[in-house]
Amino acid sequence: MKLSIFHTAALSAVLACAIPGWSETSPVPADDLFLQQQYLEALVREFQEIDTRVDDRLGRIVDALSAMEDTRNSKGEVLRTKHQVLDQLGQAVAYYRERMDVLTDDFRYFSDDPNARSDIKAQYDYFAEKGEQRINDIYEITRSLSRHQGFDAVMDDSFYDTTGQKPSQGGAKRDEGRNQALLTSYADDMAGDVGDAMKNDVETMNRQLAALRKSMDEESDPALKADMEDEAGRLEATIAHRMEQLRTTGKPEDTLTRPMGNKETQDMIEVLRSNAAKIREDFARMEKLRVDISQTQGRIWKLLEAGE
Repeated sequence: MKLSIFHTAALSAVLACAIPGWSETSPVPADDLFLQQQYLEALVREFQEIDTRVDDRLGRIVDALSAMEDTRNSKGEVLRTKHQVLDQLGQAVAYYRERMDVLTDDFRYFSDDPNARSDIKAQYDYFAEKGEQRINDIYEITRSLSRHQGFDAVMDDSFYDTTGQKPSQGGAKRDEGRNQALLTSYADDMAGDVGDAMKNDVETMNRQLAALRKSMDEESDPALKADMEDEAGRLEATIAHRMEQLRTTGKPEDTLTRPMGNKETQDMIEVLRSNAAKIREDFARMEKLRVDISQTQGRIWKLLEAGE
């Protein structure tokens, strides 16, 4: 089994000076332990820098969307954009969970190796933290959906019936009310989907916690049992946090959203799309770095074993 790891020592080494002129294409002798370790530090450093940049961009997107709502002039674009961003954040969470599942298998496979357990746990904790950050982003955007119930209708001022005649004011008002109801329903459906996902998440974590506690009762290795206790504590805290999010998801925050006109909405969407494209590029680079880190660490382990 190929081990996926994020070496704890390298995490500290990121704070050290980078290797001048170093890049991933630099020739590194596979049998030189020192150069392999330096190469690993350079890879981790770049990973951390990109990770920080992604968090910053995502934070700006979430803050901007959470503070916006539709008006009749924005034609529902704000809600549709929120829907798209929620979907993308959900995909990111799914990816982090997949990595955690792989690392859980690695942890079981190398359960008798303390060094391997430490390295695997470091990466597992990283993905767990990132998953929670993205779920918190989803929560913030979802809370803003309840504030869309006060926006004006999306229909344009020029209402015409099938004969090409402008209808009565009463008909226009009915159309406005119908569109407002449709958008409110759309926002409610989105919030409901997020709430259902959070409920399923709580159920899954409760099952994981029960299975973990059973394994803890049967575990005789003190170090491994301590790692299990740490994970049980993380699950308990996450479940409590998710339950609080569920309790408040449908309640608007005190800060009101700002109604958006059509041009302002289109400008905002262009900025968000640009940032989203940059984030996708960063994610692709981070995934390549993650693989390179894993392979480099594997070579280091072989060199360390050969030197014993």
